[in-house]
Amino acid sequence: MNSPARSPSRPRRRAAEKTLKEVHNAFGGGTKRLRATFTRRAKKVLKRTRDRTPTGTLSKGDNTPTQYKQTPTHKRMVNHSGLIQEDDIVYAEDIEIRILAEARGITRKNIPHDTFRSTFLGPFKHKDERPQLNIQDIKKIGIDNWEQTSFFQRLQKALPKKVLNDLSLSSSFSKTLPGAKRGKEPLSQPDFFLHLETGTSWAHVELAFEHTQSSVQKAPEKFLQWLRSAWNIFYHQPFRRYLYGILFLQPYALITYVDHGCAGYSEPLDFVENSQHTRFLADFLADFIAEPEHRGRDPHVTTHRQDGSIFIEYAGIKWAEATDSLLCYRPCVFGRHLRVTRVQPADSPNDKWVMKDAWEEKPEHQSPPPEEEVLRILVEANVRGLPQLHESCRSTTEGSDNVEASGDNTEVLTSEFPSNCENALAAVMDRTMKVVKSSFVSGRTSKFDPTGVSPGTTGKDLYFRVNGQKKNFNECTDVRRRRARLIISYCQPLKEAMRNAQPKELMRTIRDAMIVYYEAYKRPKHGFLHGDISIENIMVPVEETQLTGGLTHETLRGTLIDWNLCFTADGRASSRSIRSGTPAFMAPSLLEDKPVTRRTLGHDMESFFAVTLWVASLNYDDEIAFQDKPLVKVIIEKKPTIDVANAKVRWFRDAVEFKESIINHFEQPYRKDKHFVKCTRDLRRVLYKRNYDEDTSSSSEGELTNLEETNDDDPMKERLFKDCMAVFDKYLGDEGEQSGSYQLDKIDTRVDLEESEEEI
Repeated sequence: MNSPARSPSRPRRRAAEKTLKEVHNAFGGGTKRLRATFTRRAKKVLKRTRDRTPTGTLSKGDNTPTQYKQTPTHKRMVNHSGLIQEDDIVYAEDIEIRILAEARGITRKNIPHDTFRSTFLGPFKHKDERPQLNIQDIKKIGIDNWEQTSFFQRLQKALPKKVLNDLSLSSSFSKTLPGAKRGKEPLSQPDFFLHLETGTSWAHVELAFEHTQSSVQKAPEKFLQWLRSAWNIFYHQPFRRYLYGILFLQPYALITYVDHGCAGYSEPLDFVENSQHTRFLADFLADFIAEPEHRGRDPHVTTHRQDGSIFIEYAGIKWAEATDSLLCYRPCVFGRHLRVTRVQPADSPNDKWVMKDAWEEKPEHQSPPPEEEVLRILVEANVRGLPQLHESCRSTTEGSDNVEASGDNTEVLTSEFPSNCENALAAVMDRTMKVVKSSFVSGRTSKFDPTGVSPGTTGKDLYFRVNGQKKNFNECTDVRRRRARLIISYCQPLKEAMRNAQPKELMRTIRDAMIVYYEAYKRPKHGFLHGDISIENIMVPVEETQLTGGLTHETLRGTLIDWNLCFTADGRASSRSIRSGTPAFMAPSLLEDKPVTRRTLGHDMESFFAVTLWVASLNYDDEIAFQDKPLVKVIIEKKPTIDVANAKVRWFRDAVEFKESIINHFEQPYRKDKHFVKCTRDLRRVLYKRNYDEDTSSSSEGELTNLEETNDDDPMKERLFKDCMAVFDKYLGDEGEQSGSYQLDKIDTRVDLEESEEEI
């Protein structure tokens, strides 16, 4: 006879599981994970708070945690701390959606074993001294009960401590990797993991396992869960190049791989019944254990065990990261994975530089060229006022190996893509891409930047950096990425420099940055438009800054960095969309989903104007008050970009609206400076012309001039740029050779600009 208490409990459990499954299905959770998490404790946690990960700490190197230092400015990521500051919290389900957004078209599934070996396992050398794993024990891993505890015990027997060398095997139910600041266990814990003996934090993980009693049909969902753990590992190991893992789906094993440009999993290994498959799995584990140099960490980065000091060998120089050196960090699984720190040569501690480490796309026939090549062109053309490029940033030697380098200056590439394999996350993407698509800058933008959240992103404010050139998310792509290291002289971020500055200091900084911009456009035989003028890319030289052309911090107040989104002087770019930049500062016409034939100086001048307004509105002491200002609020709210464009047009084309929504929200030093206020009004009038005097006419009349459709003899809007420069000169009281207009005229005539520092 059935127990009377058992019968009524079953419908309640099914209903609860169905409800939770519907929630998790939006994020591709696996069935095993649902059952594992739906406990009395989990229900309380789910009701009280969502999982928070990663933690408030961040690994400085590959194996040493340190306190996370927020970047002073941010761009190309789910955050923009140069704009907004919030708690460093990332929710687990948000990580999954972000991974899906970044992973469109670059994951592969069911890769044939031979292809997987040649594509992803090539670095392993099959050393003679590798451990001899017991084949029968490997088979027994998948025999009998696949309940997690029993399975892990068999895995421990197959991988005993005596064969693991420098590694240890742990499980999420015996050792919890550090989660959020409050110590909660993150949902993105791997089921089992191999880690260095020296610790059990995310910074020590070397290989992550996912395990489920579900069938192999659930491989895409389990792969997504594994990628979520990979996100945490890359977050805490910023120099890691790639990562391996294993998915156990009853009764199979699938080997996984991910780097910053490619990911995939093998065909199922029937390691219990098929002896060849058993050998394949055993060989992989033996090679992984025996060859730590091929587990994915950067061999040219070392961390001092006692004090956590990081040393990077690059271009024949051993660089040491300075204390509290982290300036900017935007981690991700797929994508740029940008990290910027202050460094100095290990043997010359007083020689201060900045190292930018990023994984950039490497399309064929790229135009403009990569950022380091752009800078070399500008330096060779004697463009003045740029932060000096370190002499070690010479040309790299191209290679084609799977994320391997033969020397510290060899170009490092992400893996090639295996041919004739399907997208691994296509089925999961079908359920979630509506959420992601709503966050595009436009249908044709090449860069999305959610400028509303901080280095750890919070729930509903999460936006995603995605490439809009691919509207079909399930279509496979094969663009690889290359690690780009760039070393330039240090400058102070604009936001930091303007904390106690007066309006004239801001305007002189912007004015000088405009001169550098114009010289980079005109001086070389084939110049460049910056393409991403923002609060983070306008910098202020300081005493230690080395600038090109012999200029110093005393003769130049503003300069520009980050040319990776630049355009050729005719406003073209073959490898990316015309629409790119940081949305908070982009011209409204670039945010609208309308044709744009080319980029112009006018677009970047609108960005200079937007930066001016943003800094004038910055409240350094009250973040909440700052976020409540119209200029900021429309950016941090999850709005379609057409709404952002419409808001900007409304503010900028109407004098009354501009006063009420922008000027009235300036901070006191700027609002009280009537000449500064007049200067912003004059700039608005130049940039957003109407066919009447908008300061005296009704806002319901007239039409905004459409600069995109203007067919004149100035397609690049040089006159518009110079008209704005004249407004700056008038406010600053600069005339003759001291004016910015004079500098632009000299650049136009290509007169030798190396006459004297005082002229700038």
